[in-house]
Amino acid sequence: MHNSKLIGILKRCSPEELKRFEKFLNSPYHNTNKNYLKAFRQLRKYAPAFEHKQLEKDTFFSFVFGKSLAYNDKKMMNLMSDLVKLIETFWHMEEFKAQPIDSNLTKARSYFRHNLDYYWELYLDKAEKSIYEDKPEATQLHEHLLLINLDKHHAIEQEEQRNKEPNLQAVHDHLDAYYLVSKLKYYYKLLNFRGFKEFNYDIYLMDTVLEESEREKYQQHFGIQFYYHAVKAILSTDNVENYIQLKQLLKEESHLFAVQEVQDMFIVARNFCAKRINTGDQNYYTEIFDIYKLQIENGLLIANETLSDATVKNVITVALRQNATEWAINFLNRHKRFMEDDVYTFCKSNVRFKQKKYFEVLDLLAETNFKEVLMEMSVKGWELITNFEIFKSNTNDYRQEDLLEEMIRSFDSYLKRNKNELTKRHIYYANLVKYVAELFELVKFQPVDIKKLEKIQQMIQDEKEITQKNWLMETIEEIM
Repeated sequence: MHNSKLIGILKRCSPEELKRFEKFLNSPYHNTNKNYLKAFRQLRKYAPAFEHKQLEKDTFFSFVFGKSLAYNDKKMMNLMSDLVKLIETFWHMEEFKAQPIDSNLTKARSYFRHNLDYYWELYLDKAEKSIYEDKPEATQLHEHLLLINLDKHHAIEQEEQRNKEPNLQAVHDHLDAYYLVSKLKYYYKLLNFRGFKEFNYDIYLMDTVLEESEREKYQQHFGIQFYYHAVKAILSTDNVENYIQLKQLLKEESHLFAVQEVQDMFIVARNFCAKRINTGDQNYYTEIFDIYKLQIENGLLIANETLSDATVKNVITVALRQNATEWAINFLNRHKRFMEDDVYTFCKSNVRFKQKKYFEVLDLLAETNFKEVLMEMSVKGWELITNFEIFKSNTNDYRQEDLLEEMIRSFDSYLKRNKNELTKRHIYYANLVKYVAELFELVKFQPVDIKKLEKIQQMIQDEKEITQKNWLMETIEEIM
């Protein structure tokens, strides 16, 4: 029983969900078999692990059906199977209640079947209003508008009034809009995925869809316009007008749609900025910072009372890149409760590095205890460049020289040991260690050999796979 589908499902249910399911089973409309409620109450005693000798098949069977009845495996399997079916019915009702649009539309259809036209129109109107109140995804908006207008069409058809337009214009308008926004959204996702991994897709009609989306009648459709410009932006980073339109749409219309989808839309805008930066346009660091601030202002950065590690690090990196040190400190302090302690400490060390408080940086990094290898590597990278900064400010400190030399050697060994686990990121840090080592050898001897330094500068400039590239370039400028 411990490895059954029933137990597997129950383990995934929250305590509140189990409580609601018990109420569901206690309703005679949903369940008339008292053994099902009895069985579930026994099961619930052992949540969330559901591991106890009382849940052995024969023991559990005796509890539910009585000790006088000999164990019957078929009867036991039927009990478990029926409980699974009841959970599935319960889930269906929970999903239904969570979707007011579907609920109102279903009520409208029920009134229509009973020839109660006044209430049919009332709930159809409620269904249409609830679409906007519930902040749907772009595709959901047009899907539900299509369903509502199809219901209106079917109602007119049943009246059999040949001289009355059967709402077909509205049906076609919403069908077209639903198709366009769906096609554009999933074509953008396809293009984005193909940027990470090449895959042979066979997609039709995109030229027609893009051309149709440019028509005047679709200019007020936020979803269509957003995904249209997203597709155009990912196809070409040269035309910045698409990014400008994306940003404007996020400023003006994003509050109308589902939070998760809008959060993804902000990622679309940031991805365009990142691609522009990779082509050498450093001005787009300012744009990424603006996008993050816009997302924060609209309360769209936090998901489920949590800020992801990557989000926090990216926000701080971009803010410090813009010399917004005080803004970064305020952001960390205001949002500390939404982030992991180690991430907060790590990002605080980044701020102290920007402030050139290098010994504080090392103290803060020493407090972190990341288990994930990429974060551990990132900490080692910051320790390396921090120790280089300390050495650079006093090249006669032989203890610091020995420390840095040992750090370069140990980091290089660490990267070689973990090469397979680090995959592609390995080369980024291997190159950092390589160039820090070369700069270290140059700085040790004064005056610095400028020709060698210029050669290193050009090599770093041309290098695509390297972390802390900006720091390296700025350090070389300072040494010169």
